[in-house]
Amino acid sequence: MPTRRLLLAAAAAASVAAAPALAQQARTPITMWIGVTGPAQEEIMRYAQEFNASQTQFEAKVEFRGQYPEQRAAAFAAFRAGNPPHIMQMFDAGTGDMFALPRATIPISEVMQRASVQFDPSAYIGPARGYYSRPDGTMNSLPFNVSTAVMFINNDIFTKAGLDPSKPPRTWPEVIAAANQIRERNAAECGFTTTWLAWTMLEQYSALHDLPLSTEANGRGGLNAVLNFNDAARVRMVQRSSMAAAPMTPTRSSSPAPAACSSSPRAAMPPSPAT
Repeated sequence: MPTRRLLLAAAAAASVAAAPALAQQARTPITMWIGVTGPAQEEIMRYAQEFNASQTQFEAKVEFRGQYPEQRAAAFAAFRAGNPPHIMQMFDAGTGDMFALPRATIPISEVMQRASVQFDPSAYIGPARGYYSRPDGTMNSLPFNVSTAVMFINNDIFTKAGLDPSKPPRTWPEVIAAANQIRERNAAECGFTTTWLAWTMLEQYSALHDLPLSTEANGRGGLNAVLNFNDAARVRMVQRSSMAAAPMTPTRSSSPAPAACSSSPRAAMPPSPAT
């Protein structure tokens, strides 16, 4: 069964077990909250339409409750009020919140078991499976969609700096070298900039180099986890990136201020997440 239908099918089967008589009388609603817009939202809406057309017992109702942070706040409020959605599309940064509220969610492994749906967590690649699982291997949630950092380059700025737009940087050292050249030749105010700094810079760099962000299995092993990413490798990465990205704005520490071009439309290389 395709992944896009698996969760709705499991929720439907679980509902049948709980209230078979009701399902025979009228369609039982299955509410799903999402936090994406654009083509991703359209695709999820299409999944729900396909599911609804495939049977007559259940009706999937997909609702957009704002971007991920707003959606997370709405979910907590709904849980406290006693009327949470049946299915919640939570972004990865909200995983810790879900783990910390065991009464608010039911692990996907348990949902599948209740619904008697065949479910093999090993079908997912290790990093995805591990991120959404407990230390004992129980999957808390179902990997559903992936956001990828995409880097855009300004061809005019690259040309002005003496760089070849047809050969963009492929590694972080190449990004830093290109950004430095762009700034040295005054081709742009900012060499590069990004949103979601903790994810695009720190988390992805740490994952590529197999560096943990905290103790206790990156926080999944207990609430007494301690952040430990202030090491030489990551300090050096942040320092080099900041020097290449931002104008030399004086600060109290005489270091460059990377926030100076964090939202600049004139950056030569502005990475952006794409879902």
